[in-house]
Amino acid sequence: MRALSLLCFAIAAVAGCTHTGVTTPADEPKWLVDSIQRIRTKPVRNPPAVVSRYEFRDGIIVYGITPGCCDFYNVLLDTSGAAICAPSGGITGRGDGRCPAALLEEPRRVTIVWRDGRSR
Repeated sequence: MRALSLLCFAIAAVAGCTHTGVTTPADEPKWLVDSIQRIRTKPVRNPPAVVSRYEFRDGIIVYGITPGCCDFYNVLLDTSGAAICAPSGGITGRGDGRCPAALLEEPRRVTIVWRDGRSR
């Protein structure tokens, strides 16, 4: 289950893994809307940036913004925008090893908040 959760986090936006909906950035916290605006002012990433919302059991909600390139951590952010941990990514691909068990389970819902649709 952990491998599925980590894989889902890493590629949810690309493969649609457990993707169950799309929101608009306006429905999300201001810090997230501001983060999306900052991404829009920079060149398109390769692969393009994707912002996802993950809902876990017990009502836990976290966000992920895909990193700009390879070997970067895939960091999860809490609802206030503070970094929690990285379940995957980095040199080993196994993250930073600091995620609580609840965030290593498969999310109940993954929602794409925003996907950079600009072309390179």
